[in-house]
Amino acid sequence: PIPLVWNAGRLWGQLTLDTGARLQLRSDAVKDLSSDSNENPATINNRGTIVWYSGLVRGWAGAIINNLATWRLEGGGGWMDFCCGGNWPSFNNSGVLSKAADTNAVQFLRVGFQNTGTISSLVGKLQFPNHSDWQPNSRLTGPGGVQLTGGDHTFNGLITLNGPLEMLGGRYFGNGRFTGATPLAWRGGRLYNALTIEPGGQLEITAPGIQMSSDSNENPAAITNRGRVDWTSGNISAWAGARIANLGQWHWSGGDTTMDFCCGGNWPYFDNTGEVFRSG
Repeated sequence: PIPLVWNAGRLWGQLTLDTGARLQLRSDAVKDLSSDSNENPATINNRGTIVWYSGLVRGWAGAIINNLATWRLEGGGGWMDFCCGGNWPSFNNSGVLSKAADTNAVQFLRVGFQNTGTISSLVGKLQFPNHSDWQPNSRLTGPGGVQLTGGDHTFNGLITLNGPLEMLGGRYFGNGRFTGATPLAWRGGRLYNALTIEPGGQLEITAPGIQMSSDSNENPAAITNRGRVDWTSGNISAWAGARIANLGQWHWSGGDTTMDFCCGGNWPYFDNTGEVFRSG
């Protein structure tokens, strides 16, 4: 079928692409998505194939994009952002969101992003500087990778990594469980709740000063490792009874302080019932 092409202008109501339909977002002109009503937001529902090439998509008043099929990002830079008033826009992915073609990073800016589907980063980085929400059955594939560079990020349920996910900065919430062939990379930011590495999963810790605390002794931040953790450098500053439980393999290869108390509440704990070893 011949694609519908969106070059410029504003969508006020609802647009649905059925199975087999195509939409292309072209030209460098801004594309606006808003009804001016949080209660009845402008909405795009995609059951076909949508490709973004260029031109910032601005959303406000709670504008919604629901991707149930294929959404490809083939440009670079910030592609979607909040503007003008009301609630932030949201992008809900339960299909396949792919980053392809352009080697430059592409960003979801002030967007509420929720994923229950697959993110495939084939070329370049997909970045979330403000928000992302990873729900059960989320999958990440491809060599390009995803970077969480700031803001608030939530992990819940089993998340499968067959491509790089880098925690570079921000605040991490929820009760995420990670598995897959590619390690989760923790390089910055603060863990507030719980993170579990399942059998077959991996965590790499390489950071000059990551943090781990919920600010509550009664409900402390926690890491449970049933897979493998490789710590190469950086100090984990932890407080309010933060706890690490190692039931798998924990490998230290750096020479710095690895974990220390900071800031208040009970000291952190490291409980080992698995294997801890050092090299280098």
